[in-house]
Amino acid sequence: MTLPQGSSWTVMKLFKLWDMAQSLIKSVVGNGCDTFSYGLIITPHLGPLYKRFGEGVVRDFRSSDLQAKVSSRICESDWKWPRQSNRAIISIVAHTLPNFKPNVALRGKVVWIPATDGSYFVKSAWKSIRLPRPKVPWLTAWGMGVDPSCVLCHQDVESHEHLFFRCSFSGQILAKVLNRFQVIRSPIGWSEELEWATGNWISSDFGMP
Repeated sequence: MTLPQGSSWTVMKLFKLWDMAQSLIKSVVGNGCDTFSYGLIITPHLGPLYKRFGEGVVRDFRSSDLQAKVSSRICESDWKWPRQSNRAIISIVAHTLPNFKPNVALRGKVVWIPATDGSYFVKSAWKSIRLPRPKVPWLTAWGMGVDPSCVLCHQDVESHEHLFFRCSFSGQILAKVLNRFQVIRSPIGWSEELEWATGNWISSDFGMP
């Protein structure tokens, strides 16, 4: 995928997470009507066909349309690969496991791997992609020699309370964000804000009680 020109910081950040996100989802093909041919994943080893073989794989499938669906490669509940001897087709056929068959009776779907039921929740996504950070106050208490000062302002010990409500640097950013969204209220403290946010923002889709 190509990053659009003039993309916002948020879009650029999401693009950087693209490869990581791909490892957390899998596509159940079904009848192939909902899955693009170029994005088909035959095996985890090959990955999406377009990443392995480029957009030319669409031409190898005798199609000129990047929007071509997997259903065009299915005939009588089995795969219908082009009769060609180029590298891409040979590799695709060789890596197609015997038990990897389309199911024309079902629609395709995307499964969120981190969840046992395959359903996506923001909470599980955050846990899956975030980088673990050392808990500075605890590591300091255990004598592990970690600098406990805030890396943004270097004025106090780093903690939830400080980073969100006491740090002069993050405070300026938060004030601009609140002003941008016309939120007229002053943050008061971590516990109070968490309680307020849980009551006003959290929905059932977030995966929290």
